[in-house]
Amino acid sequence: MDSEGQESQIAVWYINDYTFSAAFIEANAMLSFKGFNGLPVYYETVKSINYGGNEISIIRVYQILEIKKNLKIETKEFNIPEGYVIKTYAEWIKDNPSGLLK
Repeated sequence: MDSEGQESQIAVWYINDYTFSAAFIEANAMLSFKGFNGLPVYYETVKSINYGGNEISIIRVYQILEIKKNLKIETKEFNIPEGYVIKTYAEWIKDNPSGLLK
C-alpha cells in the first residue's frame, strides 16, 4: 500500500555483487528495498489512480545503466545548483499527495 492507502505494485531486478547500507536506503527513501541482499538495478512501480474521473495507471521505471568501480568524483559534483529546493520524500508526497507533480 502507498501513503494514500492505495495498492501499488513493484517489480525489482537486482544483483548480489553490490549492496546498500540500511542507512543509505533509509536516507534515500528506498524503503521498499529494506531487507534486500543486493543492489536493485531495475525496478518499476505501477499505480492506478482516478484522475478527473478517468482511471489511469502510472508506471515509473528506474534503471542503473552503468556501474563504474573506483571512480574518482570531484567534490564540486555534489554542489546543488542555485534555485533547487531540497525536500525529503515525506515532504514531497505531502505537497503532491497524488504522486503527480503540480
